[in-house]
Amino acid sequence: MKVIKENIVKVPIFQELPDEALIPLIKAGSIIKYFKDQIILEEKEEGSSLFFLLSGKVKIIRKSEDDKEVILNILREHDFFGEMSILDGYTRSATVIAMEDSELFVLRRKEFISLIEHFPDVSIKLIQIISKRLRLANLKIKALSIGDSEKKVGSVLLHLAIDCGKYANNCVEISDLPIQKEIANMAGTSRETVSRVFHILMKKGLINYDEEKITILDFEKFQEAYK
Repeated sequence: MKVIKENIVKVPIFQELPDEALIPLIKAGSIIKYFKDQIILEEKEEGSSLFFLLSGKVKIIRKSEDDKEVILNILREHDFFGEMSILDGYTRSATVIAMEDSELFVLRRKEFISLIEHFPDVSIKLIQIISKRLRLANLKIKALSIGDSEKKVGSVLLHLAIDCGKYANNCVEISDLPIQKEIANMAGTSRETVSRVFHILMKKGLINYDEEKITILDFEKFQEAYK
């Protein structure tokens, strides 16, 4: 239980919970391991559980009309998903697939609702995180509505920077970078286009890039250009 607790308290909405709330919470939930490429939940299925990533990485996807996979978001350690069905009672809005072997803490709706009733601060943090996700989603929708490939790819990088980048001295490092195919999927373009845009951004002095990470060299300038 100690190891689980150490991971659970790193989930933003649980960080301020006292032990008297955390211990019953951990006992009420369950740990489930998923292998790479395994489906965790599917769009339109009934949903009664909330998922917290203790380790690993998952992608949230939907299928387009021509059956192409569209990545809506990529979630990492200490992120959570499944909250929409928990809160509104509707079916799952998207499919979630493990991008690597992942360990999840799963909490049923009844226990989560009881938690937020007794600890309103959890609700506030949940709303803050959902609001941030909506802002990022709006940013992506705006970029995808523009035909400019550079703007689309730049917007995805901005999304990743805000979501999981490490900020220092107006530079942002995005490590654990999705492969170009996944970035292309998120941007609604091709892998070749992503590669071309990366070279354009490097020539402009906006990023440094290698296979494992991207560094945005002037975040304020980058944000102004691709927001």
